[in-house]
Amino acid sequence: MARYGFSVWQPPGFTGKGPAGGKTAFIVTLKFLALLHLTDKRAAGVNLAPGGGSPLQIYVACAITCARSYYAQGYPLTLVTNHANLINQTIESFGLSDDPPLEVEQFEFSLDVPEGVRFRGAHFQIELFKAAGLGAYGDLVGIVDPDTVAIDRVEVPANLKDRVFALDQTRELVSDIGHARIRDDIQYLSGIRLKEPIWYGAEFKAGTPAAFARFYDEVMQIWPRYLSGPRDYGHHGAETPLTAALAREKTRPVDAGASGTIVRWWSARTTFEQMRLSEAARYSILHLPADKEFMAARANMPFERESFLKAYRSHVKRKLLTRWPLAVIDGLLGRPRKYAPRLG
Repeated sequence: MARYGFSVWQPPGFTGKGPAGGKTAFIVTLKFLALLHLTDKRAAGVNLAPGGGSPLQIYVACAITCARSYYAQGYPLTLVTNHANLINQTIESFGLSDDPPLEVEQFEFSLDVPEGVRFRGAHFQIELFKAAGLGAYGDLVGIVDPDTVAIDRVEVPANLKDRVFALDQTRELVSDIGHARIRDDIQYLSGIRLKEPIWYGAEFKAGTPAAFARFYDEVMQIWPRYLSGPRDYGHHGAETPLTAALAREKTRPVDAGASGTIVRWWSARTTFEQMRLSEAARYSILHLPADKEFMAARANMPFERESFLKAYRSHVKRKLLTRWPLAVIDGLLGRPRKYAPRLG
């Protein structure tokens, strides 16, 4: 795929050799941001195992592994938060490795997100869209979740231009809440009738300032309706308003999944049959929402693609020992089928 011709940023000691080998040494200037918004100086424990330790420590350690993985591929990543001092104190107090250093940015969030909104903190990424749209982070910006890992360099599709780069997650959501519910919720918020609605994940958005500026404007158009409407949405979280805003775009976003850029992969059982881990490892970025603790445990280790994937494969194998019996129990009790992850 063609690459953007922006100036090249390389970390100290970068050799230009990609982990898969044989790729060009030139990298697009793609600046990555990850959001960690804390409520009352706490991190909400989303997709964390019960009794697994301090959510704040887990999230910060997870973000360190995330940042180190992007750094290893030649991309700077900044953790944007409303409590930068607390993040830095957490790194020091728990003795977490900070080499290379995790860049933490204090951001003064002002978006009105009521306390009762589910997964409230994730909605503040909307303000990062605004900042990116104003050119605050450069010519090409990627906004990712801190439980993602970059295992290869990102090739920007030649047809991206000023379109939003986003991950199509329709298949997963259809299996959860059904096609009709997705269509109805998107139409309700966007005000647009759709034949084939597309649902976009919140873990990855990328684009130019022009793309983010337009995207932010569309989000703000539906924001009052999202907050004030009595509707009980089929999916709770930032994905709902962001998907509806993207439905209003005149030019359809470029699918970051079809381009091989990012895949969401669950080590937990799912309502749909996802690809094997061996297939997911071919993507540039892995989103691992069920494995924050695993990522956190590697915060003091250098990031290297093959060692990470080998350790992750072993981690999933151990989890599978408890997943297969659950499938048998579900069958005996007549519960809807769930699919255990497959390694390859």
